[in-house]
Amino acid sequence: MNREVAAAFLHEAVNATHLIPGNWIQLALAESGSDLLIGDVGLYLSDDGSFAELGFTLAREHQGKGHATRAAELAVQLALRHPTLAEVRAVTDELNKASVAVLMRAGFRHTGSHEAVFKEKPCVELHFTRTRNKTQTPRSS
Repeated sequence: MNREVAAAFLHEAVNATHLIPGNWIQLALAESGSDLLIGDVGLYLSDDGSFAELGFTLAREHQGKGHATRAAELAVQLALRHPTLAEVRAVTDELNKASVAVLMRAGFRHTGSHEAVFKEKPCVELHFTRTRNKTQTPRSS
């Protein structure tokens, strides 16, 4: 993205402090102790509040250390605070074995796949879902 688009995105992200139906929030992932930015987590709450979508990125040099799994788990906990939320969804390319592993470790289950085009290349998207446990009740903020 160009600088103008990036600046607009950052301005919007700074002002998004909690889940609002129909909107994304971006949460920074920082290295403990140094606050070095190492990635981010995005959460989207559906218009009706029934589900959230999860996305995450992590700098290559910080992968394989459990950061993405912990971030995904914390993002799910945050999403489940929304009282009407029933599930959190995620999608990744089947070739992205690291993201598949993160989602599985974070308690997601594979729910389907389909052919798609990403960055002008054919791929197979894997769909994952993590549903609210019967024992999980929403917490008030």
